[in-house]
Amino acid sequence: MDGEVFEALLRAVLSGRTEWSKLERIEDELKDLFCDFDFSRYAQVSPGEVRARSVPWFQARSAGSQNLAGSLIHLAETARILSDWATEHKSTDSYFTTIVNLSCTRFGGQFPSYLVLCFVPDRTSGARRITAP
Repeated sequence: MDGEVFEALLRAVLSGRTEWSKLERIEDELKDLFCDFDFSRYAQVSPGEVRARSVPWFQARSAGSQNLAGSLIHLAETARILSDWATEHKSTDSYFTTIVNLSCTRFGGQFPSYLVLCFVPDRTSGARRITAP
């Protein structure tokens, strides 16, 4: 299940600034480039690796975008956070279920019409966490 979450997050990141038809041509190759959609493995990718390996890979396939390097670097940071939480909660699915359940509690047992998750830097440690409004 975590692989599906990673893949969905990756597709959201990539489709933000790249025409989907370009991404469709390369979607069968993405699993290899993105560590088999494994959060803990992609979390180890450095910004230098993104710039030296991933960005040229996309450019060679005419599927890059102007902000691709930054987006993929942020994806690695997100992978680090989600990998930690997946370990703590046994899976990312379990973590997100917990967030939704807590949000439902805040709305009197009703499922909220929308749920926004955002990364917020912790002012004391500088670490990031996900919060729901």
